[in-house]
Amino acid sequence: MDKMFLEANSLYQSGERAKALYLYTCCKESSKYLEDDSYRIDVNNAVKQILQRRGRLAGYTMPRPAGSILPDELYQTVQMIRDSNAIPEEKKSVHIRIYLSGAAEMGYAPAQFDMAAGDWLKPQAALEYCEKAAVQGYKKAIEFLPTLKQRVKFEEMELTEGNVQAIFNRCLSTPGEAVTYAQVLQKALAGEDSELFKFSRIKINNNSKTISYLLGQLEGVHKEMIHIPLEYGTVDYKDRKWTTARDILLKLYALAIANDNIRPFALQKDKTLAINISSIKPTLSPKDPSFPAWWEAHKGEWED
Repeated sequence: MDKMFLEANSLYQSGERAKALYLYTCCKESSKYLEDDSYRIDVNNAVKQILQRRGRLAGYTMPRPAGSILPDELYQTVQMIRDSNAIPEEKKSVHIRIYLSGAAEMGYAPAQFDMAAGDWLKPQAALEYCEKAAVQGYKKAIEFLPTLKQRVKFEEMELTEGNVQAIFNRCLSTPGEAVTYAQVLQKALAGEDSELFKFSRIKINNNSKTISYLLGQLEGVHKEMIHIPLEYGTVDYKDRKWTTARDILLKLYALAIANDNIRPFALQKDKTLAINISSIKPTLSPKDPSFPAWWEAHKGEWED
């Protein structure tokens, strides 16, 4: 049997569970682990045993018995992996995420903060971890919350299909709410009818700046065009086709109508369908390299 594996077993039996986990992790990076099936099974079974707890970690789901590993021990394992010379740098992040997520799921505030501060989660997921740590009074999490909230806000301000669909869903009316209607194409003006949407007035008002911000990334707005045809709204100011889905485009226009950014489309003299966009202010994608400086100069217009 491999010396490192035997040492890990001995540490586990003596109660040094964090150190044992670290050595098992080192075992997983050995050539023997890759080449020897029986050895790989032994290592995986040992890890499975040591990680027994309620919930899911590293692909294992099992009940949490008395004496199972504690969240702070998982966190100690993370620290040892970070400092390790035995594990290749490119492999460390995988193991760190496994053990860190386990400690975070078990309510350990330092691990929750580290999950939030890492670069592998989307902003909303990171914010949820940070909020959990902040509720426990973890100072670093409390200080980091404003930064994460801003990241979430910036992510919502990027002109994407997902963001348009999300804000559209948020603004739809529910029974008992004051309603505002939006129809992008009306037969009297455009020669055809599109779907009539019912939005909540208060929800449109609450999301007004975000709707206007998304519209400001359209190419026609940056080119200071007065009118744009229907399909021209699929292109942003970076000359990127942000959507190819007509239904998503119509939802963006419907939000713009409900928000009083534009009027419904109308047939022009040349028989094209167009809208007037002259009142929409140009904005930048939060991913644009020029965004930080631009935001400092313009954030007063867009912050709530």
